[in-house]
Parts: sequence; structure tokens; C-alpha cells
Amino acid sequence: MSTRTLSSNGALFSGLLTVLFFLSGFSALIYQVIWQRMLGLFSGADVYSATIIVSAFMLGMGFGSIVGGYLADRLNQYKCLMLFAVAEFIIAAFAISSKWVYYDLLYQTWPELSGSFITLSVVLFVSLLVPTFSMGITLPLLSKALTRYLSEASFRIAALYALNTLGAGLGALVAGIYLIRHYGFETSLHVGAVLNVSAMCGAVLLALLLKRSAYWDAEVVASGVNVESGINSEKTTAAHFTLRTWLLIYALSGFIALGLEIVWFRLLGVMLKSTAFTFGILLGYFLVGLAAGTALGLFASPRSRHPVHHFLLLQAGVAAYAVLSFSALVHVVDQWPSLSVLWQYFASGIYFPFAFKLSEATPEFVAMYFYVVPLLIVPPTLLMGASFPYLQRINQTSLEDIGKRVGALQTANILGSTLGAILVGLVFLQYFGSAGTLKILLLLGVVYWFLLAKICAGKLQKALACVAGLATVALGFVAVPSADALWAKLHGTLPESALHAEDNTGVSFIRGSMRQPGGATVSAYFFSNGVAQSAIPYEGVHTALSMVPAMLHPLPKDILIIGLGSGNTIWAAGGRPETQRLVNVEILGSQLKNLTDLHNLKPYAGVQTLLDDKRFEFFADDGRAWLMRSGQKFDIIETDALRPQSPHSGNLYSSEYFTLLKNHLKPGGYAVNYIPTGRTIQTFRSVFPYTLNIGFWMFIGSDQPIQVDRALALARVRHPATHDYYTRAGIDPEKLLESELGKIVDQPQERWTQPELDINYDLFPKDEFEKPE
Repeated sequence: MSTRTLSSNGALFSGLLTVLFFLSGFSALIYQVIWQRMLGLFSGADVYSATIIVSAFMLGMGFGSIVGGYLADRLNQYKCLMLFAVAEFIIAAFAISSKWVYYDLLYQTWPELSGSFITLSVVLFVSLLVPTFSMGITLPLLSKALTRYLSEASFRIAALYALNTLGAGLGALVAGIYLIRHYGFETSLHVGAVLNVSAMCGAVLLALLLKRSAYWDAEVVASGVNVESGINSEKTTAAHFTLRTWLLIYALSGFIALGLEIVWFRLLGVMLKSTAFTFGILLGYFLVGLAAGTALGLFASPRSRHPVHHFLLLQAGVAAYAVLSFSALVHVVDQWPSLSVLWQYFASGIYFPFAFKLSEATPEFVAMYFYVVPLLIVPPTLLMGASFPYLQRINQTSLEDIGKRVGALQTANILGSTLGAILVGLVFLQYFGSAGTLKILLLLGVVYWFLLAKICAGKLQKALACVAGLATVALGFVAVPSADALWAKLHGTLPESALHAEDNTGVSFIRGSMRQPGGATVSAYFFSNGVAQSAIPYEGVHTALSMVPAMLHPLPKDILIIGLGSGNTIWAAGGRPETQRLVNVEILGSQLKNLTDLHNLKPYAGVQTLLDDKRFEFFADDGRAWLMRSGQKFDIIETDALRPQSPHSGNLYSSEYFTLLKNHLKPGGYAVNYIPTGRTIQTFRSVFPYTLNIGFWMFIGSDQPIQVDRALALARVRHPATHDYYTRAGIDPEKLLESELGKIVDQPQERWTQPELDINYDLFPKDEFEKPE
């Protein structure tokens, strides 16, 4: 066999194997997107559970990487490929069974396991260990299987990483925009499993063909390359740092990368006014940028005479660009006429429709998703990805331990990423906010400038590297806006007309006249993560949503309201003296603080009642998870008005959620919901035996007939204590109640029994993902 034929076979083999690894990456991100949603039902959709899920996912992959590296160096190429095939089979098998594990078992059978932070962390880690461990071992195994001489080690490892990451990015996009929208969670998991099985079959076939042809041994002989001393300039450059130091350096890279990802998701989530599609799109940009950067580094790194210097420069640029580019956007968004469309959109507080066809895209959609997001995310991720081939070139110094080094480096990066997710998600955002966290990440990025100074040969170069690092910090600290200015700009207003409260659960923002001198009243609009929700003074939909059922119910002693906003809904539920307890559960923990801060500036009677009346109890938690864990029953359970496009809104408009409400009502109790779509109407009426429709937007469901005694309801609202309760906040209760009772739709209250109803399910939230009806 000629050398040319062997080289051609090698290229074909490498190409086929990278395609298989592309499929593996594609399926992995389908799983991550869906498993995070499914596990969120068990653990809650708040930041704590999301951070634990991401951390558990990454820790499993890190464990797999280190074990995979150890195994790869002890197996021949045939066994590495076969073990890769086994890993793909395990992932596929788990994917098919994951609905049973995560939904049927954890959520429906053992929900009490989510009550303790420690127990929840252990359960999530153990439940994710099998698939994530199997994902983690794949890169070291394929790196060893593809590498026959040292001079090509970094290229082949980086090529695998690039194709796998590209597959992951496309998987996040396709899962978020197409698969879930049209087929739901379970079918999408099966699509991923088919891809894993395809990768498994391809790997087995390649392994058998290679074993039969003895290709690898022939190639080594024909190439004439001494595999132990192949062309590798890093034998000199790697001496700058030991492997242990490189592990710490790459762990820091992972910390910064995940920290930036979390802050990007926070900032861009407010700017984009997140929908169900935002997470997948942002994650897709992040991963595709990494893949493209790695591809660029593949061709640039072999030409570098100083790969260590170039690696450190690339890493130093990541945080610097991310922080400075975002700061620049915030400073100019209200100054440049070309950005006026963004400024107006930030101020609007409403979603723009997601454009499934570009011909239907609004100017705001195009500006945000095709200009702003790529300009902020793609350049730093290109730098991250481009550094990977340099890292491999520097550290792959021996053919015998390629797997070990690949696995160790990946594990270090994953552990750094995990620590970044935990500290940034749970600590930094809580105590320093987004603006402070950007400064911390910028400071960490400067470490690379000082490492560069350490290895520079000349004094001038050392001094320049130190000056560059200090200048980056100085410029960044000057450029990063204050928290007040940051959130005011991203809500289309000025700091003097705004209040904000930020913690690790999100951003609560109030825009209005609260800081204007004089006067005892205030007109303020409340925003949750960039989206307008409600207002002060109390009025309209939010007041009616809870006052009407409270007046219709015979004896509403215990009431639960899920969602806080401006406090309008929970306040309006408390008008009857018979009511003894009003519980509010709000997932955005900063909301109550912001409401209190506003009241301290400009007192308002409705808020004063919420703060002083001992009947009101407030919990910062995922409302659905709290209800599931509490085991309590209520006379009225009401879900505050929520737009169907909101992320995770499907958890509050599904058949299973309405069933949960029904199971936590006392006999004759009311479940009250704002119903925004025809599909949600069908879902609600399929669960409750009796329903009452008020004005085509408010639905009341119960296990017993709902009696509407208009005269009695009006008598209740005229009770002196009740009348005074509402009028103190500027509400005319009698007028509002009469208006709403006049909107009652005459309809039979019996349960719908129509076959093949088009309804929302936990595992197929059709309205949230805008599935066509």
C-alpha cells in the first residue's frame, strides 16, 4: 500500500469519525435543553435549581473526561472506538428512558426529594451521572484513536472538538426553535437517541474495517515517522509552565467562560425580553462561536513560533472584549440615531413576535438577533475557541499519554466552569449584581496578561504586558456603567426615573415618577426581566383577577397567589374580612424588595397594606414547585397573569399544572387563571368539572358547580371593611365588580368530553413554543 493511499485513507477515516462526533455533540445539546426543562419541573425553574442542574451536568462530564483519558492510554485504537460506541449506546438508551426517570419517577413519584438543597444536589448529580459520564469519556477516546504520530495530535484533537462543538451549537438551535415546537420533549429526545445510535453504528463499522485491514500499523510504518519524537515544537515551549499549572490556567478559562455566559444570559435576557426560544439561540451563538474559533485556531496554531504567548493573548482578550463591548453598547444606545429602534424597544416593555420567517421579522428582531447578540457573543467565543488548538499543541508532548492529557485538561476546564456557574450564578449576581460581576470577570481575565509578562524574555515586553493588563482594568472599571445606569438604559429610561433590584433570581425594575419631588401619589410601571407586568396605582385586570373570585367564593379563608408583580393581585384578594391567610409565591426574589423600596420613596395605600397586614405571607420560590412540596390546600389558588411567550410559561398552562391546582383545592375551591389562548381554554376545561368564563380572559375552575349570586357578591363588596379596604387604594370596588360580573359568559359548566382536544402538556408546552393550532 502506497504512502499516498495510506494518507488518503487516514483523511477519510478522520473525516468520518469527526462526523460521528458532530452527531454526538448535536444530540448532547438536545438533551441538555430538554433535560433542564424536565428537571426544572422536579426541582423548580428558579436560579438555584438551574445552577445545580448545570453544575451536575458538567461535573458528570468532567468525571467522564478524566476516566476516559485514563482508559484511552491503555487501549488500542480498535478498543477506543468500540468503547466510544458503547458510550453512545448508553447515552441513547438513557435518553429514551429519561422521561420515565426525570418526569415519572422524580417529579411525579418522589417530589419530596427536592425539598432539601443538599438532597436535591445529590439527586440531580446521580440522575445525570450515567449520560454525562458517557459524554465525557468520548473526546479522550477519539483523540487517542485518531492520533498515530505526535506532530498531528493537536490538529486532530482540535478538529474533533470543533466539530463536536459545532454539532452542539446547532443542536441547541434546532431543539429550541424547531424540534420542541413541533414535536415536544419526548419525541425530540428520541431524535437525539437516533443520532447517538447512528454514531454508535458508524464507530463499530469503522473499528471493524480498521481491525480487518490493519491500516493503522501500516500507516505508521509507511510514514517513517518516529511517533515518540514526532515534530512537536512544544517540547521547548511547554517548559514555561508545568502540566499542573496548565490545568489551573485552563480551569480559569472555564470559570471566565461560564461566568460570561451567565451574565450574558442575564443582560441579553432583559434586552431581548426572553421568550421560550431565547435560551437555545443564545446558547447556539455561544457554541457555534467556540466551534468557529477552534477551526480558525486549527490553521493558525501550527504557524505560531510562540504558541504559549498566543494562547495567553487570546485568553486575555476574552473578558476584555466581552466587558468593553457591552459597556460601549450601553453608553451609546440612547445617543446614536441608528440605535433608536433598540432604545424604543427597551422602553416598550413588550415582546416582539418571534420571526420564524425572516420576511416577517420586525426591525427590533433583526437588530437584536442578527447584530447585537452576534457582536457581543461571537468575538469572545471565537477567541475562546481559537485558544484550544494552541493549548493542545503546547501540552501534547508524548504519544503515550495523549488521552490522559486531553482528559485532564477537559476536566480542569469543566471544573472551572462548574465553579464559575456556582459562584457567578449564586453569589456574584446576588451580592455584586451584573455590573459588579463584569468587573470581577475582567479582573480575572487580567491574570493572563501577568502570566504573559512572566514568560516574556525582555524587560520591555514584560513591562508592556503589565501595562496592557493594568490599562484593561482601568478602562473596564471606567467603562462599566453603574448598576442604576445599566438597568435604566436597558429599560429605555433615565436613572432618576427608575428603581431597580437585582439578585441571583433576576432583575426587578420600576419606571415612573417615583423620584419626582412633591405629591403623595406615584405612577409606576413594574418590569420583570425586561418585560412590563403591572403598575401602581392598582387598577384593571390585575385587581379584577382576584377580587371577583374572592367576592364569589362562599368563604375564602386561605388564598394562594402565584406571582407578585406590583402586588396588585395578591392585595386585591384580601378584601374580605373572612380571609385569614394570603400566601404569595414569586420566583423573582428581588420583586418584593423593589416594591418596598418604592413604597419608602412614595407611599401607596395598597403596598402599605401588603407590608403591614399580618395575613400576607411572601415566599421567593418557584410557585409550582412550592405548591407541589407544601401539601397545603386552599380555598382559592390563582396564577397571576402571565404572557404565554414567557420562558417556562408552559409549566403554568399545562394540563398537569391545572390538575395540580385541582388537587390542592379544598372542596368547592376555586382555581383562577388568566387564559390567553384558545388552546389554554381547552386545557383548563379538560381538567375542571365546572368552569366559569368572565370576559373571555378570566377562568374559574372547581370540582363543584360555581354559584354566581350577583346580589350576594355586591353585598359582600359593600361591607364597610371591604369597601374601605379597596377605596383606600383608589379602587371603586362596586363599580369594578359590577362591570366584571356583566362579562360572565353564559355557558354549560359540565366537563368537556370532546375527543382529541388540542391541549398543553408539561412535556409538550405548545403555546409557549408557539406551535400552530
